Amino acid sequence: MRFRKFISVLLCVAICLSVSAISFTTFAADTNGKLTFNADGSFRIMMINDTQDDDHLNKRTKDFVTKAIENEKPNLIVVAGDILSDIWPFCKESELDANFIELFSIFEEAKVPFAITMGNHDHDRVDDCSTVEHLMEVATSFSMHVSTADGCDPATYSVPIYSHDGSQVEYVVYMVDSNNRHKGDGISGYEGPYQYQIDWLRATAAQYKENNNGVDVPSTIIQHIPVLEIYNLMVEVPLSEYIDKDAVYDSNSKKWYKLNKAEYPDITGVLGEAPCSEAVSSGEYQAMVDIKTVSAFFAHDHVNSFGGTTDEGVYLGYNSGTGFNAYGKGDKRTIRLIDLDENDLRKVDTHLIYYSDVCDKHFNYYYTDILSTALLTYLMKAIFLIPSLFAKAFNK
Repeated sequence: MRFRKFISVLLCVAICLSVSAISFTTFAADTNGKLTFNADGSFRIMMINDTQDDDHLNKRTKDFVTKAIENEKPNLIVVAGDILSDIWPFCKESELDANFIELFSIFEEAKVPFAITMGNHDHDRVDDCSTVEHLMEVATSFSMHVSTADGCDPATYSVPIYSHDGSQVEYVVYMVDSNNRHKGDGISGYEGPYQYQIDWLRATAAQYKENNNGVDVPSTIIQHIPVLEIYNLMVEVPLSEYIDKDAVYDSNSKKWYKLNKAEYPDITGVLGEAPCSEAVSSGEYQAMVDIKTVSAFFAHDHVNSFGGTTDEGVYLGYNSGTGFNAYGKGDKRTIRLIDLDENDLRKVDTHLIYYSDVCDKHFNYYYTDILSTALLTYLMKAIFLIPSLFAKAFNK
């Protein structure tokens, strides 16, 4: 077991002992210390992710984010990880700082509060030349970064949203660090949140509930790596359907899937690649159900943009990649908007905006798209073309 997992056990104990003393104070320069619903009951969250730049922000990405903020006027921006490039040999901490400073300066200049968490490539770069603590210090040095005193680790914390009069917390956004790949524990794939983070999530939600006269406070979770239960919205397809346009190949399970729109009719968006979720269920999804989370949104898989409501009533959704320094789908890079309604806090109102709509530039392919993991599905469809056609002909 790695040292940080040992430390996580100690942190879990500390969380359980201290959660009752949590102070839920949010700091944002233009909100008098609180994020609040607008007078008309609205509140708009803008989600971006997978910008994956080095010390200079890609111009297309910068234009996309800047114009989207101007057009959509969000009340809060959430950055769901992979801010830093996946390929960055010999990186220096000062270069990582420059990346953060250039991106966050966009939010600062627009005077929009923002919150961030880490992705797997951010952890890669941390392992190379920095620490999560340092990078979060860079973020919190900006006056528009929102933070709370309840964080269980630097990139896992809650962001409360108060009623329009500021009298009570009516909604919570949880920023969760979903960590990186398993290392040295015999498991292949991604980790997802550790147990101490999930314990913190439960304890923090319980404290919000207690402060709300015993009534659960609705919430949204923002993180990079999807929970394994994202596959609940999908169905395995038979050989005869392998070549269908909606089927994708999962190299981990060696199975083919498509969105299960028959069972989950509210599903919208695109399944462009098999979700590269946590390898083993961390238990976070069950925690979401237990604390009555309204929705959870993920990043990581750059050509997935689908979302839908599970049997347990949790809306699980993606924002596909926002940036151009990593693979995507031409001009279909996206930013997700999540609109809250103070009069109906359990309503899920969300949609995507596309680079082609915001910047009025149309192209089907960008040079970084050659690295797309979605290409594996096309390769496997070519390999299975004849068997699939044969199975289709005989209804197998």
